[in-house]
Amino acid sequence: TTYYYIVKSIARSDNTATSTEKTFTTLVTPDTTAPVISNIVATPSATNTLIVWTTNENATSEVKYADESLSTATSTQTVSDSNFVTSHSLELINLTASTTYYYILKSTDFSSNTASTTEATFKTTD
Repeated sequence: TTYYYIVKSIARSDNTATSTEKTFTTLVTPDTTAPVISNIVATPSATNTLIVWTTNENATSEVKYADESLSTATSTQTVSDSNFVTSHSLELINLTASTTYYYILKSTDFSSNTASTTEATFKTTD
């Protein structure tokens, strides 16, 4: 918001001085809201899986995954893209056929607000 003001001062001798009109602008309210992740689709093949999703604002893309639940996994992998987009697409490669994988998506906006999904699964084909 822009504000306009004039400064007026009066000396003890009743002399007055008035400034010209000045302005100042307040800062924009900071963004504290994480992006909203939606429209998640995982399309597996035998050794690769394409995961796509959308966000309601420009954000980065990250998939953390493992072949066991992420809460107990001893080893996880992460694929990411630091470009700020609303249509996200990451491919997981060198997967094992006929295996269930667990994954979480993360997207971070320009203000460093991060959204994460709950854990989901997909199974690679034979």
